[in-house]
Amino acid sequence: MISGMVTGSASPDEPVPVLAQRAPDEARERPRHGGGGPSLALGPPTDGGHQSARGASAACIMNSGQKLKTPKIVLEGTVTMVGSGEECEPGGWVVTAVCPRCGHHVSLVKHGCGRIECPQCSKKWARRAAERSAARLWGAIHARVARWKPRHISFDLDELSWDAAKKKAEEIGCTGGILVLHPWRLKDEYKQMFEDMAERTGMNRYDIAKQSGIGMDAFRWAPHCHGMVYGRFKDVRRGSDIFEYRNIGRVNSQHNAEGRLMYLFGHTFIPQSVNGKCYRYFGICSPQKLKPTWTGTCSDSLKCPECQAEMVTEDSGEIILYKRYIALGWHVVTPIPRGAKGAAPPAAPLRSADIPNPFKKWAQC
Repeated sequence: MISGMVTGSASPDEPVPVLAQRAPDEARERPRHGGGGPSLALGPPTDGGHQSARGASAACIMNSGQKLKTPKIVLEGTVTMVGSGEECEPGGWVVTAVCPRCGHHVSLVKHGCGRIECPQCSKKWARRAAERSAARLWGAIHARVARWKPRHISFDLDELSWDAAKKKAEEIGCTGGILVLHPWRLKDEYKQMFEDMAERTGMNRYDIAKQSGIGMDAFRWAPHCHGMVYGRFKDVRRGSDIFEYRNIGRVNSQHNAEGRLMYLFGHTFIPQSVNGKCYRYFGICSPQKLKPTWTGTCSDSLKCPECQAEMVTEDSGEIILYKRYIALGWHVVTPIPRGAKGAAPPAAPLRSADIPNPFKKWAQC
């Protein structure tokens, strides 16, 4: 079995699997799970356990008692975009995967730096986050708490905050799903140019903009939110000049949800704290209300992003396998009533009158 990291781009509907093995701890930095967070060095803390030469480590933050919280309102100039940093030099072997049907090929490497700022290594984080998010999104259907397939919508925000995004989603009529915050949009003078380049190259326009010489100057601050959500949506009066939300389309499968989410995670922001997130679940999809019985990984073959055929190695023709996230047994969590101080309510005393008497009807004869 061959595994690696795909150095390619993802389309909104068909994700490109990104496979990578972890680099040695002493030579890499790892993004935090779920929201990315700042890259934390994994080496031992120095200078009294507060700051190391490469940055604050996870052990430092726990030992020093620092409380890192994402601010309620994210301001302009305080966050950076995923994959907008310097690209690393992958190490280990390099394998070229080829599609036997259409001839599409991608390059696989053994491992990279693992930073969410890296244009190539961030795709691995985006793929893993998309797999988990799509599984939870579709878990609401498996648990039978959602009758219809989710929709992909977007709406503008006055400020970049989770409170504003959740309030707006509930006003629209959403009952649950996943929300992804986006602080930037492409400037009008560059939008058409990058769209034309995306059609010619097959890459998405945001990756092209980040890799171009313009960089982040091609974006403007425009907070908005994307959602894969369930619910009864607000009816907008025909001819109204008030923009409520944009209905991008219905999400027809879990595979389609993974592709859309991987595309959205590729140009969101990197949270400022360790436990911060650039996406959140709410409503019927929140972890407090929906949980799986079993989670794990399974082996899956690398599919061609163009025709969905199984890709093979260029030299030996072997099928390329990688591990993907899987969750089974989605169910609704039943809330347990609690007392005044968080303890379970005391059981009522058992009375003799409550005990059934099997000889009662015989005694009446």
